[in-house]
Amino acid sequence: MNPRPPNPNDDPNATTPRAASSPLYPFLSPTDRSGELGRLGPYRVVGLLGEGAMGFVFRGEDDRLRRTVALKVIRPEIAAQDTARKRFQREGRAAAAIKSDHVINIHSDGEANGVPFLVMEFLEGRTLEDWLIARREPVTAREILWVARDTLRGLVAAHNRGVIHRDVKPANLWVDAETNRIKLLDFGITRMAGVDPTITVSMVGTPAYMAPEQAEELEVDARTDLFSLGAVLFRMLAGKGPFERATVVATLRDLATKEPPSAASFGLPIDLARLIDRLLAKEPNNRPQTATESLEVVLAIERVLLGSATVLPVPATIPPVPVARPPVPPVVVVVPTTAPPAEVEEEFEYVILGEKRKGIRRVLGLDIGGGQTMKFVRIGKGAFLMGAPDGEEGAESDEKPQRQVTISRDFYLGMYAVTQVEYKIVTGQSPSHFKGDRLPVEQVSWEEAVTFCQRLTDSVKRRVELPTEAQWEYACRAETTTPFHFGSELNGDLANCDGNHPYGTNTRGPDKNTTVPVGSYPANPWGLYDMHGNVWEWCQDEYGPYAPGDQTDPVQLPKQSKDSRRVLRGGAWDGYARYCRASDRSRITPNFLSNYVGFRVCFRLG
Repeated sequence: MNPRPPNPNDDPNATTPRAASSPLYPFLSPTDRSGELGRLGPYRVVGLLGEGAMGFVFRGEDDRLRRTVALKVIRPEIAAQDTARKRFQREGRAAAAIKSDHVINIHSDGEANGVPFLVMEFLEGRTLEDWLIARREPVTAREILWVARDTLRGLVAAHNRGVIHRDVKPANLWVDAETNRIKLLDFGITRMAGVDPTITVSMVGTPAYMAPEQAEELEVDARTDLFSLGAVLFRMLAGKGPFERATVVATLRDLATKEPPSAASFGLPIDLARLIDRLLAKEPNNRPQTATESLEVVLAIERVLLGSATVLPVPATIPPVPVARPPVPPVVVVVPTTAPPAEVEEEFEYVILGEKRKGIRRVLGLDIGGGQTMKFVRIGKGAFLMGAPDGEEGAESDEKPQRQVTISRDFYLGMYAVTQVEYKIVTGQSPSHFKGDRLPVEQVSWEEAVTFCQRLTDSVKRRVELPTEAQWEYACRAETTTPFHFGSELNGDLANCDGNHPYGTNTRGPDKNTTVPVGSYPANPWGLYDMHGNVWEWCQDEYGPYAPGDQTDPVQLPKQSKDSRRVLRGGAWDGYARYCRASDRSRITPNFLSNYVGFRVCFRLG
């Protein structure tokens, strides 16, 4: 539940004190600010997010760190019970030790006015329960895999810390608005009794989603959470839990005595249906034994489905980016037995400062199977000024200062961005939003681009990789010094970008609103196509400020952190023309996916 937004007419500096305590929340200290509910220790309480029989969740403000937080507080009458109080504190601290993108982050705990509380990250989005209620059509297999995969990643992290959730259900799964990830909420902190079978009883779980051993108050373990996940996935299919009935008694009776319909009866792919049936096995030994094992099964199923001829749709009501996908599936590679490829010279035409010219490029073609040859252009070693010169329109501070960079060895760079047909031959996948064999592949993360390089390396027996940022800009400029290799103006006529926002001219140009086939625009002076526009292209480097001084073969190698941003170059079909400049830098996390992000690859001699 979202709190009421602040009233813009409220005076944030008002000094009229509130009553000594709120009649609804007597455990809150008074506040001197209008529109607030009170204070809880050092935190300002500005709104109620939700409540249950166990307690409340408030929206709070941390004045010291200037951040919004969620404050979970148990009711004073429950806090007065020593066992409940200690359990709340103990299990809150255990959950705080879990580090995962799929588990809510607990910052700290505290106590004020006789009640303990937890300080948690404030999440934008909604619960899976609300997401399901808002849907107007049946869920898809891909959506079920999405929920299963992300929830299992959270459970793996929790179980590895020895924490059993005991209350996995749609209301405790959060769909993050920014990242689209599922996050687990309320680890081990359950609510008290009620009459609705979908609410928690006896602080042990929720009848509609609990495992038989949990209902019988027997020992629980990781397999208990897996049963609850199976019930969540079944709810996505059927509209209610597999044993959910009108009353708690009826729910628990059917849980103990009846079998649910097979998930296959809902038209799911057979492997996915079998997994859900296994998760819902009454005997724990008949379920997958760990969350890790279950996750491996989900990823294997997802690889098969996403690699098939029919690509599953993106989940409805969920933005298409960024959506994490599983690693690229293994592909059997047949190594050609013919003689190694030979470099050939080709004549080509390019445009510079409005003039058409002819050039000669040295090209090497690599057979990747399926009747496809990837073309690479040899880029000779040399030196150039990397970055934007002073006074260049639209240049950002991270493009400066210019420094001389030396590329010490020749290398081969893809004549084009990797195409959809090439990507599918190498990986077996077809992830792109726009469809066409000669269109650049998009909706590929940095991690997937690296995996593509590894698989192509195995196939062609050359070390294929993403270009470094320095290699990319060196190849793009092709010994030119203007913002674009063809000159200082761009309105969409010489590169696929947003013609509504031209660069260096007031003339509006064409706006395609889509990617175009590679090679649709003139090459640069070294014979490379689409270095400006069409799709942003991943580079090897982790994003950061340029190292000072002149450099030779610079590259900022990525750290292990999944949050470290990677560099993108070249601009895209939907972006302003200024983003297509040779020196422009963009950056995003390595798991980011979008229909305006692709890549090209390179390899060195020797």
